[in-house]
Amino acid sequence: MGSAGITIMEVDSIMKEMETRMISKASGLIRDSESRILEKTDQNDSSTENRINSLRSDFLKEVKDLKIVTKERHVLFVQEVKKVREDVNMQIRELRETMTKEVQHIQQGYESAHQKIDIICDAVVQCVQMFEQVNPQMISFSATEEQHVGELVKLLKELQEISLKVSSPIISQEFLSQKFIHFESILQKHLAPLLRISSLLPNVSDAHLLSQGCKGEKGWSSKGWGTEKN
Repeated sequence: MGSAGITIMEVDSIMKEMETRMISKASGLIRDSESRILEKTDQNDSSTENRINSLRSDFLKEVKDLKIVTKERHVLFVQEVKKVREDVNMQIRELRETMTKEVQHIQQGYESAHQKIDIICDAVVQCVQMFEQVNPQMISFSATEEQHVGELVKLLKELQEISLKVSSPIISQEFLSQKFIHFESILQKHLAPLLRISSLLPNVSDAHLLSQGCKGEKGWSSKGWGTEKN
């Protein structure tokens, strides 16, 4: 080859130089790419961390506000519970007082009922005993008078049965009041026709008082026991 020609060694040298340059350039590009990637990654990490911190801060603020609201609600709830409890306690006290008065009233009513039954029983017993002691040879009974005496004996048995049941819870005040009215009407109906017989007895005044006493100083009112008659 001539002097103007390029030798193989020169070509090889040029190729190696170009290769070196390309490698150097590629290395530079790779380093730049890595730098940019790392930079982007750092920026993304920083942005993500900022967002997380922001969300955490918002969450803590919401929790704090919720605690405040919950505390306020709790205070209001406790106040309402106390108010309701006071109202309930007051109503219980009023109910207890009312029930106590009602029980006392019922107790007084039953005691009064016992007394009235005893009075009626005594009156009927005395009346029946007087007529049982009458000497048939001295006084003759008509069929009507015997019937009246029989009704009084039946009344006495009924009174004795009622006196045994008067404390039972199934016997109401209204029932007893009606019974007393019934007893009074029976006494007035069957004692009046027997005044002829009682006038012949030795103690006329007692018999007369007995017939008058059946009307009673106190009547059996359907509104209650022991109501005064005007």
